[in-house]
Amino acid sequence: IERKTAVLYGAAAALPAVLLGTDESVRRALYQYGIDVGRGFQIQDDVLDLVMPSDAIGKRRGSDLVEEKQTLITVHAREAGVDVDGLVDGDADDVTEADIEAAVSTLEESGSIDYARETASEFVESGKAELEVLPDNEARNLLTDVADFLIERDH
Repeated sequence: IERKTAVLYGAAAALPAVLLGTDESVRRALYQYGIDVGRGFQIQDDVLDLVMPSDAIGKRRGSDLVEEKQTLITVHAREAGVDVDGLVDGDADDVTEADIEAAVSTLEESGSIDYARETASEFVESGKAELEVLPDNEARNLLTDVADFLIERDH
């Protein structure tokens, strides 16, 4: 997660502080804010891939499972004893919505989807805590709102 989405978010959050020549502690805090909310965003994206209909997310539901991507959800499920590799069998073109639904049910029963949701929330809360180096103003409130949106979104 960190090398994918989180670094991009971290750089985007810290860049204005770098350009404005702010204190190093502010730059570090904004970078960490971006890292944390980026992690939360990516985990939430993995959750949405499983729980939202294809038309709502703009891609095939369960595509991460079909493509055998390792996500926090599948790591947690594997640790809980779920045969993740056997959740969706067959060629990607042969996987049905019923296959995806059965896999998602297994992941829900293992607690892996809830675990991912909780972890995403924890990352966002951690990121928001980094904003305490900023003055309590509209910019800080907007960054807080952005962080909240990243895990409250449904698409």
